[in-house]
Amino acid sequence: MHNSDMQEHAPSYYESNPFSRRWRSGLAEMARQLLPAGWENLSLLDVGVGDGFTIRLVKPKGEVTGLDIDSSELAAANERGIIPKEGSAYDIPFPDGSFDIATCFEVLEHLDAPMRALKEIGRVLRPKGYLVASTPIPNLRWKVIWWFWTKLGPGKRWKNIPHVTELHIGGKSSEDGGLLAMLKELDFEVLGTGKCNFGMVAGLIAQKHG
Repeated sequence: MHNSDMQEHAPSYYESNPFSRRWRSGLAEMARQLLPAGWENLSLLDVGVGDGFTIRLVKPKGEVTGLDIDSSELAAANERGIIPKEGSAYDIPFPDGSFDIATCFEVLEHLDAPMRALKEIGRVLRPKGYLVASTPIPNLRWKVIWWFWTKLGPGKRWKNIPHVTELHIGGKSSEDGGLLAMLKELDFEVLGTGKCNFGMVAGLIAQKHG
């Protein structure tokens, strides 16, 4: 049973300190500003759901399906009332056109082939479906904070999950890491963008052509 009103859940890494909570709250606030009207009643897949903390800041109640490759993280997400599904962003285990909305927060920059993942996300979206995604803005300030966070702070857990791709949301092409350009090549229309966390994270909403 998946109880979206459940109040008790496993302790979260993201709740472990004020910086993490503030960072994730910033992401959630930006996401809610980008999401389309009436989104709460649409089917939603969170790609790279982790333990579910972030998506439950975005959508505290209601049905959410969460995809992740880490079964232990999915167990924690399940405690938050999220429908867990183990799988890769490169091979999402759902039929074509399964969801109205896909969210993807701080995931794409960890992937060797973000374009491939975006194509797969597009496949499981219905015509006119929406993608809301975020990625860091890899400026000097962000790089310094990330270095301290992963080398000296609680973010040491990420040492084996590097940012392998420097996505630039406004890049001129998919080849140079241009996220908007990637989506346009994949037949999405970018409807809006945003920033959060002191300008170190960019977000977007894009709609799949139908």
